[in-house]
This record gives sequence, C-alpha cells and structure tokens, in this order.
Amino acid sequence: MDKIFLEKNIVIIGDFKPSNYDKLFFIKNGILKEEEILDGSIFLPDNSYIETSEYIIDISDFRITITLKNTKLSIKDSSIQKLFNDLYIKAYGFNFKIVLLCDDISTVSKKFFYFEQNKLNKFFDNDTTVYGYYVSSEYQNSRIRLNIDPIELFSKDNKSTKNALDFNFNFHFKDDEFLKSIENFQSFEDYTQTIIKEYE
Repeated sequence: MDKIFLEKNIVIIGDFKPSNYDKLFFIKNGILKEEEILDGSIFLPDNSYIETSEYIIDISDFRITITLKNTKLSIKDSSIQKLFNDLYIKAYGFNFKIVLLCDDISTVSKKFFYFEQNKLNKFFDNDTTVYGYYVSSEYQNSRIRLNIDPIELFSKDNKSTKNALDFNFNFHFKDDEFLKSIENFQSFEDYTQTIIKEYE
C-alpha cells in the first residue's frame, strides 16, 4: 500500500497575546526573514497567522499551532525553535497524520481490525462494513492516542477519490519538559513510522 504523510504539527496550550507576535517580532528575534513571510499571513489583535513555504504558525490567546507544510523539515535544525524561548506552556502535543492507500478498503480494514468476539458485529452487514481502531497508552513522557479510520481521499480537483486508512497519532504531554520533548521530536515521529510499517 502506498503511504502519504499528510501533516505533522505541534500544539502548545498556554497564555499568549497574539498582538505581541507581529511581523517585527519574528524578524527581530531571528525566527524569520521578511522575505520568508508569505502574503497570506495575517496579524490581528486576537490572531497572528504566519505562513511560510515550509510551515504555518497560528497564534490565538490560548493556543499556538505550528503546522509543518514540508513534512521532511527537522524542528531541531529550524530557526522556529527560537519561538519557544520564554513561552508559558500549560500543555502541549505532537500530531502526525499519515494515510495508507488501499483499493479494497473493506477487505483490508477487516483483515487488520475485525475480530469475531466483537459484540457490534451483529449490528453491521458483514460484506459492506469497514473497520477502524482506537488505542491509547503511555509512551515516554506522553500519552499516545492512535485513531485509525477508513476514509475517502479526494483529489485536488475533486474529480476522483481513493480509499485509505487514516492514521492519526497524537502525543499529549502535561509536564514542564517542553524543550526537552522538542529536542526528541524526531523520535516521536520515528515511532509512528515503526507502527505504520506493520501495515504497509
């Protein structure tokens, strides 16, 4: 099955004032160069939305979301790390979204996630049902949640679709070790790849 890495992001929960994060802030602190900030960026009192060719930073009063448009980008080697200095962080999470394309979603999902003892089976037609899975456990200093859903992916022109298994990984943290966790960001991503390989 073909694999597509759709998204990875970092979500930070805390107390933030979006108006403090204007264009000058990013330039002055060496996070971004002026020419890196794309025209779609918006700086408002209650929201700063900064878009570059490699990532998007979305800042509201209580949340900062950093979405990596370039899924091969390394956080550790990026100047975006300078944004994390002196942030008051209450909680944070790492999210990864990966899909595996498959032609016969019913057969594939049943192979991986069907079990006879499931009491729900009697409520669903055996031939047309598609299956998913949810699991959660402790992992390192986080709580990992993995949600696997059978989905239809639409092409950019919306003229065709592909069946896929959608793997949504969320690593949720409640400690005060954000900078240490960011240093290990790649290890969390690597762990998702190890799991995905079981289904490829």
